[in-house]
Amino acid sequence: MGGKTLKLNSNSFVEIPHLLGRLILRRAVENDIESLIGICRTSFPDVLKRRKRAWWEYIIKVDFCEVWVCELDSKLIGVAQLITDQNLENDKNQKICFSRTSYLQHFICHPKILVEKIYEKLSAVLVKDTFYKERDELQAMGKKPLWIKAVALLPNMRSNGIGTAILGFCQQRALELRCDCIKLIVKKSNKRGLCLYERLGFIKTSSDANYYTYTKSLKNEVC
Repeated sequence: MGGKTLKLNSNSFVEIPHLLGRLILRRAVENDIESLIGICRTSFPDVLKRRKRAWWEYIIKVDFCEVWVCELDSKLIGVAQLITDQNLENDKNQKICFSRTSYLQHFICHPKILVEKIYEKLSAVLVKDTFYKERDELQAMGKKPLWIKAVALLPNMRSNGIGTAILGFCQQRALELRCDCIKLIVKKSNKRGLCLYERLGFIKTSSDANYYTYTKSLKNEVC
């Protein structure tokens, strides 16, 4: 994820040179939500496709999360969701708000999937525990990671370098936030994602039955 250094301007957006056209990354706003829902329905068939408008209205405003949208020639084609430990470490109760609020919204809007959501919640406990355990261990060592919670692109926009450009932006954002490393959790079945992360220098640091945790150090240190 090398190349030209990217800097945000006063409007919190950055333009990335790309052969397909004018590629812009900017902070998400409420007018983007319907497009975000559509992108996530195609990219995350198990979890994010059920996150409705209320969840997005919540998550684009909280101070421990940054949601960046990717536009190609003014068309919204992708999203990156970043969790900044800078804010999470100041209030551990945020994780309760982050998980419970979104699930309560699911139940209110879709009571018929209550049983399915409970099963999904239980199956994700290990992944969430890994997230917070690793975060606390890094903080104890004085390390500050940037967690990439999700990266998604429309299917017809994949395999042309846009995902690599988005991850390059995430790395630059981590440097701007003075993070020591970038971390993400990816399904073992996501072969395309695994190849991309490893090609970009991410190293597998832990795993469970279904997920790998990948890390990329930004300061030539173990993180």
